[in-house]
Amino acid sequence: MNSKMKTGDWIILYAVTGFLDLAQVLIDLLPPAGEVINEGLDVVIGFCLAYYFQHKGVSMVKPGRIIGILITFIAEEATAASLPLWILDVAYTHFTVMTGNRRIKKMAGNTGNTVEASNTNEPLNNEGMRRPSLENRQPLNRGDMRSPQ
Repeated sequence: MNSKMKTGDWIILYAVTGFLDLAQVLIDLLPPAGEVINEGLDVVIGFCLAYYFQHKGVSMVKPGRIIGILITFIAEEATAASLPLWILDVAYTHFTVMTGNRRIKKMAGNTGNTVEASNTNEPLNNEGMRRPSLENRQPLNRGDMRSPQ
């Protein structure tokens, strides 16, 4: 699945998660209820972040991303949830998406499946779809008979 995340999306995501991290640190300062509120917020923020990434075409089910999320979860729990690390989750996911995009571009360059290669007779891969050649296009039905092709 291709990521639809643009630079502006990443900047907004960094800003929002930075704000959420700061808000959670401040909420944690509330004596008895702060920890309970933070634990509830962690669940809600985690699901919202995963949904946002999935909606934007970033799969969170890749092994590297799952390991990254587990590491930040363990680090957060090691600090007794007083240090939220949502911005680190976003940074790690951003890093893995960018390296994945570079790898895809490099592979596409090696196979010639780019927009510039569209004038060749070979089909072009574009977003997981095969586009057939536009040469020798004939109607499928001639008269009342369907021609085998």
